[in-house]
Amino acid sequence: MRKRRNKKEEERLRTEVEAAEAALDQSQQGFDVMIDALQRAAVIMEYVRVHGTHALEKWKVSLPPEPRDWESLGREGQERYKEFLTVAACLLAVSNIPVGALLSAEPDALREMDKAIDETLRYADKTIKSIV
Repeated sequence: MRKRRNKKEEERLRTEVEAAEAALDQSQQGFDVMIDALQRAAVIMEYVRVHGTHALEKWKVSLPPEPRDWESLGREGQERYKEFLTVAACLLAVSNIPVGALLSAEPDALREMDKAIDETLRYADKTIKSIV
């Protein structure tokens, strides 16, 4: 009877250890995706910090004196304004990536999140570099 009880306890502990190992493995996968996303996002943000600031300062010099309205910007100034809005939207998309959720995502959800994050980062990087 004691042997049977020990075997049951051993089996229960083995099941718990296997579940914990699986959870750790899944957490590690989410962690790896999170680190990659954060590194790529940091590169994009640094690019905008350096080049975007320069482009914005250069554009400001070409603006008509204040108070200014939309028409006073002219076609070129209006297009440049729209480009800065696009850059801002890309930065917003990058900064809103739910990196914390990656740590607890199930495998299928993690793959989908990784794919969506990759698409967001690629689009933001390409778009920003084409504008700034």
